[in-house]
Amino acid sequence: MLIAAEVLVGREAILAAVDHHPFFRHTVPRHAPVRGWRHDGAVCWLLSSAQSTICAAVGTPGAAVELVGALAEERTLDPGQWVHLPRLDPATDRAGAAVAAYQDWDFLWTTGAPPPQPGEERVVRLRAADHPALAELVDEAFPTSTARPGGTGIVDWYGVRDGDRLIAPARKSVSWPGWRSPRRTATGGWARR
Repeated sequence: MLIAAEVLVGREAILAAVDHHPFFRHTVPRHAPVRGWRHDGAVCWLLSSAQSTICAAVGTPGAAVELVGALAEERTLDPGQWVHLPRLDPATDRAGAAVAAYQDWDFLWTTGAPPPQPGEERVVRLRAADHPALAELVDEAFPTSTARPGGTGIVDWYGVRDGDRLIAPARKSVSWPGWRSPRRTATGGWARR
């Protein structure tokens, strides 16, 4: 590697390096050969398969970008590869050529069920007949989303309607023991506050 980084082999070594961080517990595959590296307060993992390459890093943003940048320089990552990085300060350089485009998002988790929320009774399970409206909403509100009806790893879709119009869908992804993963996918622009 172009920088001095500790090599981490296998899921357990990677999880131990991040103290079993929930994001890594959720994203590091259980049954696939995965590689990882630790450098200057950041940990990165990479899965390369015939279907796709997945890469994620946690830790200090500068060290994470440096680590992912080194993987990109070595051609371990393909150009245009999606990489999950810690939130970067918008005042910084965004890592120059190492990160060509970015979108900030927050990974949130809880260790218990949330209290009831106003309006939650409006959430309904979506059926196959709802998939065209769902696809149309995702295309409009979040066109770069990889979550689509019929997508790999998605076990169910839920949504909120305003009358007959779908305004906010969420998906339930494949769950591992002790892990349920509901994810908001998009909200129609006309329904945002």
